[in-house]
Amino acid sequence: MLPKVPLSRAKGSSYLFNYRYSTLGLLSDLKINKTGQRIKYQDLSFKLNFPTEKAGTFSLWAIGGLTTLIKDAFERSCRLENRYRPRE
Repeated sequence: MLPKVPLSRAKGSSYLFNYRYSTLGLLSDLKINKTGQRIKYQDLSFKLNFPTEKAGTFSLWAIGGLTTLIKDAFERSCRLENRYRPRE
């Protein structure tokens, strides 16, 4: 978690900002990933605080993200699971 950073010291407004990127995604981009997993994700979140004298504090926040899951790894695990399932 990142600390609150003041936007205006006089008015007391502040913001919080956070960004994440997947470690396996970074290793895949660098061609170092030897796990066979191809999962990439990234997300961003923020919160803005604006205190007022008469109306209280107004806060605005948001979170969003992107993800990529390559289907080959999932399909391969399903084939392995079906191969060892007893036949009826």
